[in-house]
Order: sequence, then C-alpha cells, then structure tokens
Amino acid sequence: MLVDRSCRTRVRLARAARPRRVLAAAALACGEVFGRRGAAQLPALPSAQSAFPAPGLALALDGGHADGRTVPAIAGATGVRRLQLTAAVGLPGGVNGYDRSGVSAGGRLAARLFRTTRLGVSAFAGYGFERMRGPASYGIEPIGFGPPPPSAERPIGRLTQVPAGISAGVRGVLGDRPYAVSVAPMYTYMRWNISDTTRTRGGARLAALGEIAVTSQIGFGVAAEFGSGGPAGSPYAASRAVFGAGLSYAIRRVVAR
Repeated sequence: MLVDRSCRTRVRLARAARPRRVLAAAALACGEVFGRRGAAQLPALPSAQSAFPAPGLALALDGGHADGRTVPAIAGATGVRRLQLTAAVGLPGGVNGYDRSGVSAGGRLAARLFRTTRLGVSAFAGYGFERMRGPASYGIEPIGFGPPPPSAERPIGRLTQVPAGISAGVRGVLGDRPYAVSVAPMYTYMRWNISDTTRTRGGARLAALGEIAVTSQIGFGVAAEFGSGGPAGSPYAASRAVFGAGLSYAIRRVVAR
C-alpha cells in the first residue's frame, strides 16, 4: 500500500486517537525512510547497515571521510518484504600518495531477522572495490632530479572489501520526526593487489548509524566505523576510523510491514 499522507500527518492523527501508540504509528507510516542511507561497501565509506531494511525505492548522496580525504558517492536502495539491496558508486584515490584511477563501486544485501515497532535486527553482507594508481616512486628507484615517471608506468592497485555482520537497533519519534539508531558488528575480509603482490587480511570492525526522517520522503543519516585495518602494504593497512553522512530521497514510498 502506497503512503498517501506525510509522516507528520500520520503522527498527529496517532497522537489524537491513540497517544500510547505514537511510536507504532510513526514506525509504520515512515518505515520506508529508515535504511535508506546507501553507504554500500566502498572502502572509503562506512559499512554501516540499518537494523530496519525497508521496502520501496530510494536514492542517496553520501560522503565519507577517512585517512585525511573526503569521498563523495551516489547510492540507490530497493527492497521487497524482508530484503533490501543497496548499490553505490564513488570516487576513490588520494590516500597515502595514491591517486584516482576510475571509480569505486560496491553493494550490500540486508535481510530482516526480527522487528517490532521499537526494535529491529538484520543480517547483511556486501562487496566493494576501489582502484587506485600507485605513487610515482612505487617500485622505482629515483634517478637524479628528473621528473617522475609517466602515469602509464605507475601500477594500479585494487582493494577488495567483503564485510558481513549483524545490525541491531531501536527506533522511535523525536518530536514528530521518526528516527532510528543501529549498531553493526561485522567481520571484514580485505584483499590488496598491486603489481605482482597480493595480500589479504580479515578483522573485526564495528559501525554505528543514526537516521532521522526530515519529511515523509527525505531522510538524513550519519555513520561511523572503527576497527582493524587492511592488508600490509596497502593504503589502508593501519587501524582506521571512517565517518560518513548521507541524504536520501524515497522515490517510491511503501509502508513497511
């Protein structure tokens, strides 16, 4: 059933008729907004997943900050019943001497395991990759004071990231605006390829995500992710923190069931 009234209208009606059921009414009316922040699995963006995957279709503008750089991304999410699929494309590069080389992309599939009007638990798994051109001096001994070797001689590195975990959260109403807060522990496998070198590493990471419905179709979210770093020799080898924010727009609003 398509939502035919705004979140505010639904909440006000619920307050007038059933004051003790405001949270339930808000959750059903605006459930499609939750879970729309399409961070996907780009290495430069948080791998945070909402505990409340929602049906419908939405687009998002995201930004991530880590390792002294900020990365923009465009994401889309669509869901049916208990499943939600998110995909994103962003700009990589500029970290620890590496430059951009094309785009980065990733996706994530989330499945709802448990949900009430207040609580939710979901499982998720994703895949993402990032291509970066290595530093000018990578693997090349400097000779004199001449210019660096042409870009064609600089190796292309590829970082692959595969996270999987569980997200648990709570949602409610702040004033008349629905909100959701989720925490997602995960295990992340990362693989780094450059020249003839391949290294892998897996480790535990933890993400947190907060979302709020600005209108019945627009949502805003912030996220942070902490934990182990990537393979030795990669630009992400050190233990790292990633921060992100996103603004989403629900093109097709469907009441969550």
